[in-house]
Amino acid sequence: MRVSVDEQDPGYSPGLIGRTRVTLDGVEQRHVVTADDVEGIVVTAEVSDSGFAQYTTRSGAVGIEISYG
Repeated sequence: MRVSVDEQDPGYSPGLIGRTRVTLDGVEQRHVVTADDVEGIVVTAEVSDSGFAQYTTRSGAVGIEISYG
């Protein structure tokens, strides 16, 4: 499964924003832009003090949990 908040990403999932928990190697990730448990990647964004976003891609065992409640 692939989920993303990036409108240009093929996994764009606006209905899942705020309802998805993503882990990488068992550690919950914050500020996730894209997660793909088949490719084993998580892209996160951190905004610097100057206002620029820095994207980081990490790979490993990705878990995606969706809350339907």
